[in-house]
Formats: sequence, structure tokens, C-alpha cells
Amino acid sequence: MSTYVYFNVPSYAGYTLEKQKCEQNAEDLANLVNLTYRVHSVLKAFSLDHWLMYGSILGAKRYQGPLPWDYDVDLAVKGEQFSQINFDNFVATCNRQGITVRDKRFRKGILAFFDKKTSLYVDLFIYYEYNFGMAWRSGLDGWLFFLHYRLHHSFPVRLVTAPMPEVRFGFFKIALPKENNEVLKYLYRNNWWKEVRPLGC
Repeated sequence: MSTYVYFNVPSYAGYTLEKQKCEQNAEDLANLVNLTYRVHSVLKAFSLDHWLMYGSILGAKRYQGPLPWDYDVDLAVKGEQFSQINFDNFVATCNRQGITVRDKRFRKGILAFFDKKTSLYVDLFIYYEYNFGMAWRSGLDGWLFFLHYRLHHSFPVRLVTAPMPEVRFGFFKIALPKENNEVLKYLYRNNWWKEVRPLGC
């Protein structure tokens, strides 16, 4: 039990666990912004409410784009809406935009989007509303690591009800949760205001 709690209570990004680039090159970051825009456009075409999540919120607010050292952009969508679309049509639309989709919904409640121009990628997290007005990430991990997901991957649904404010992200604007930094206080309870850089940077 103590081991389970030890690994489930902390909040961390993958780049804080091992040495990685302290800063991505400008071309890769530009390609990542472009990929994010194309994913954003597909989500809009399917009338799916979506918004920035996790470290990408800080990136948008402080750098008007991804965090300089990050290797992905985090978006989120409402599972209740996403489950109503034709998934095959969604993937086909992405493919026509030069986007490859990797389906990680069963394990992690994520779709990952890639293109050939960069090794960086976009993650789309799927959230459902559960009891007490809280949004909860889907996927098996959410149940296996219940404590971690309850502490760091859930937040009040009211923060993502339409309409949401928009923020500049590279050359376009995209939604982010309401009430300023409130959602970060749920995702990163102990250091929501900090930019956590990669190990060794």
C-alpha cells in the first residue's frame, strides 16, 4: 500500500524523470504549432469542444505557444461529445490532413497525433463528467491508478463549459479553461504556478 501511494501522489511530466532537451529547436516547435492547428481544425470541423490542457496552458500564457522544452501539445475534449462522432471518419479526415492518429483510448484515454515533419506530437485527452460535477480522464489507467488520477487528472466541469476564453497559440487562437489558472490548481496541486523544466536544465 505504501508503494502504491508513493507512486500515485506526486504529479509529474515525463520530461522531469529523465534527461531531455532543455529547448526544442525552432523548426520543430513551428511544426508542432502547425500540427496543433491542423488537429484543432479537424476538431472544429466535427463540432467538438476542445481546449488546451496541462503544461500547454502555461506555454500559451507565458510563451504564446508550446513550452520551449516540451515534446508535445496537450489538448482535451469532452468524451460525451467525442463518443457521438464516427471515429473512422474522424481518422480519415486527419489522414487527409497528413496527420497520423495513434489510438491509446483503452489504456490512457488519449489519441496521439503525428506528422512526418517532426518527432513532436499532439495528445488529445478524453474527459467524461462523473459524479459531483467533476471531469475524469477515461482509460484503464484511471482505474488502476485511481489515487493519482483523482489527484492530478480531474477538475470541475464548470471550467470547460462553453463558451471558454481563447488565447493565442502561435499563429492562431484556441480555447483554454475558465477562471484563469483554476484548472492548474487541480492538475498540479503543489506547484501549479511553476514552470517545471526537464531534468538537468
